[in-house]
Amino acid sequence: SDSGYYNKFLAEHPDFESSDFSLLKEWVVARQAQKHPLDIERLKKYEKELGVLNFWDALVCDRRIVNGPKFSFRQDYVPQFSHEDMLKILLENLIRIEKLFDEVQPDFTAGFICTTIGEYLCYLFSRSRNIPYLNLRATRISNYMMCGQSVYEPSEFVAASYIDYQDSSVREEWHHKAEKFLTYSREKHAKYEGVFLTTQKPPQVGSPLKILKRFSSSLTRRVLEIIRREIEYRNGPKYDRPLPGLVKPLFYLNFLNPLLVKRINKYLADKYVSAAELPGTDFAFFPLAKEPENTLLVYSKPYLNQIEVVRNVASSLPVGKLLLIKDHPASVGTRSVKYYQKLLRIPNVRLVNPRIEPRELIKHTDLVITIAGSVGFEALLLKKPVIIFGQAPYEMLPPSMLRKVKDLNKLGEIVVDLLNNHRHNESALLNYVAATMKESVPIEFYTKLLGRSSQFSTESDSKRQEHVQRLADYLLQMAEKSREFSRIASKAVNVVEEVKNGNGHDETNGRKAELLQKK
Repeated sequence: SDSGYYNKFLAEHPDFESSDFSLLKEWVVARQAQKHPLDIERLKKYEKELGVLNFWDALVCDRRIVNGPKFSFRQDYVPQFSHEDMLKILLENLIRIEKLFDEVQPDFTAGFICTTIGEYLCYLFSRSRNIPYLNLRATRISNYMMCGQSVYEPSEFVAASYIDYQDSSVREEWHHKAEKFLTYSREKHAKYEGVFLTTQKPPQVGSPLKILKRFSSSLTRRVLEIIRREIEYRNGPKYDRPLPGLVKPLFYLNFLNPLLVKRINKYLADKYVSAAELPGTDFAFFPLAKEPENTLLVYSKPYLNQIEVVRNVASSLPVGKLLLIKDHPASVGTRSVKYYQKLLRIPNVRLVNPRIEPRELIKHTDLVITIAGSVGFEALLLKKPVIIFGQAPYEMLPPSMLRKVKDLNKLGEIVVDLLNNHRHNESALLNYVAATMKESVPIEFYTKLLGRSSQFSTESDSKRQEHVQRLADYLLQMAEKSREFSRIASKAVNVVEEVKNGNGHDETNGRKAELLQKK
């Protein structure tokens, strides 16, 4: 998605493009899009062919299209593209990806999460052509990564195994592993591979003075290199890269953001609810999601405005109960002071220091409310009631533990009912964890495959190639499983049609149809 990274990769692997495969470069697609007139009728035709009501999910999932150019280091809601430019990029991607599918005729398609318009459209083309589609993402359980058959949560594979476990008393090796995980996560922590360590989140670890000292040892050489790369960047095509050069991000991340952190901390110092105050406070806990992130852009598109979500939640709580808000550590220094001021203007809302571990808040609250984040799962592990708004991998758990808001007008009713009738279901939680492990693969995706050092790892001594092989084997296995799911679905449709047409009214066929539909 970025020619700068790709060209650096090519310099290290000069024979890469001589291999026998089709290659579609996203920056080339975006560049070509500006050379063609917009054809709205062709877009409408694609809507019908791909079976979508509109293409806004595809556009919104790509933060480079819907957010501003500073999105990677500052909260920036002003898009860098006009509406017409967005539609041109959409149309060019549709044309090029359709051509790619026609040329390759893939047996299955695989992708990682969904953060680009190209990824989303590949999912749509796969679905429309009945090609097995696998979307890899974190389970938020240890270092297990799972696949789904769409870009959305929850994973269909996990959901099917969970139903099987709930419908039977069978216990497998996965249940024993799940029990160990539950015990460990309750006694120690529930951190999963790839999660940022709270104390290592940028920009909180830096200060302008420290950065300056680090640069001073070879300042001239570094400055010249930065200038050279900036000139090289600015001489490139307008649509070649998602980031606004090199100097501006460096300046924000190393100087402006740390200064903003200091200003925020000074402003909020006497407004934070301290850890010592938590035991005597009646509160619900709401963790803010990082922006932009696929948790909001893909799994929770109706709830992109988190301030308004907080306002709705706060006005739905019983009288006297506060709503404590904890910002995502990675967002500190990216949101303006005004953002926090708007939150604090909501009468029963208070803020806590983002450096406080979520577990401390979970332990002292009687209700966790999250849009779709991993804090909700940690709360379930600690036997607390949870309310979610968006799509979450754990949303299939029983309503005695977890409620998903489908109508904001009923939020107050949901809050009171869950507080009064919460019952932890350990068996269902165990089945969910076991089903997730069964349908996943243990790999160090972020720390080994992507080489990120500031994120949590569970297998620090293992070799990278081991994880590459595990992932390759897993994808092939799940592709075959996806085909099996398609065969089951076809059988279900046929049996149901037989029953509808009066050709299968006997008890056996009726029960068969019911089981197949459930599966």
